[in-house]
Amino acid sequence: MPKPSLVLHDINLSARYADHIFALRQGKLVAEGKPSKVITSTLIKDIFGLDSKVIQDPVSGSPSVVPIGRYHVNYQCTS
Repeated sequence: MPKPSLVLHDINLSARYADHIFALRQGKLVAEGKPSKVITSTLIKDIFGLDSKVIQDPVSGSPSVVPIGRYHVNYQCTS
């Protein structure tokens, strides 16, 4: 039986609910696989040009992207 497919543009929702993620940049596939393997700070920077920290969501255990802003940054993450 085929698994349902869904397109989400919210990375954190995708990571929480998807078993398999496809990452596209300018319409081209750049990564695919389990969210825990695909969603990294490097990938987010490469695709969106966004500095971020990827942490483990305390509720679901999935990766969660936290943007690092230019202003009001208190970057003392330990993970």
